[in-house]
Order: sequence, then C-alpha cells, then structure tokens
Amino acid sequence: MSLRNRLVVPIILSTLAVLAGCSSNSSNPATPPPSGNFSNSSFNGTYAFSAAGTGASGAFFSLAGTLQASGSGTITVGTLDLNDASSSTPLTDVAITGGTYRGCRRESI
Repeated sequence: MSLRNRLVVPIILSTLAVLAGCSSNSSNPATPPPSGNFSNSSFNGTYAFSAAGTGASGAFFSLAGTLQASGSGTITVGTLDLNDASSSTPLTDVAITGGTYRGCRRESI
C-alpha cells in the first residue's frame, strides 16, 4: 500500500464520520404555536408546572407540581412542592384538593 493510500483513506473516512455526526435532523420541524379559539374545555387533563423567583421578602423560592384540570373550569386534584429560602423547611407533596380557573386564552409573547 502506497503512502498516499495510507494517508488519504483514513482522512476521507474521518471526514465522513464527522460530517455524519454533525448532520441536522430536518425531518422533525419545530411545532408551531397553537392557533384558534380557546375555552375552559381546552384546559383538560394532567399538567406539570414549575416556577422560580423571589418573594415579597426578597428570598428566592422555587415550586413545582402537577394538577388535573377537568375541562369545565375546575382543578380536581394535584400536588405541590415548594422550597422557600425564607423558610427552614421545604413543603413537599402538598395536596391540591381543588380549585377553579376561568378565561383560558392564548397570549402572544
């Protein structure tokens, strides 16, 4: 095997491997935001949520949980975890036993 084949073949194979590893996946385009009219029935099913920020005292907090929306304006069940820097004890697995919602609408950002 010539010196040229010893150098060129590995370079070509390495280049092809890099190009294959860096290819984009255009078969899964981004999903556009929903459009149309929304109502309370649009908010139906199980959802996860989270938030973080600072409270009125300036202390950092974070919360996360799940909820079950009925599709008719009520929250039926859920759980909540809350960590608040102004409290020495985090609240975990706090039961959400009910609630209401209204005016579901799409907001433009």
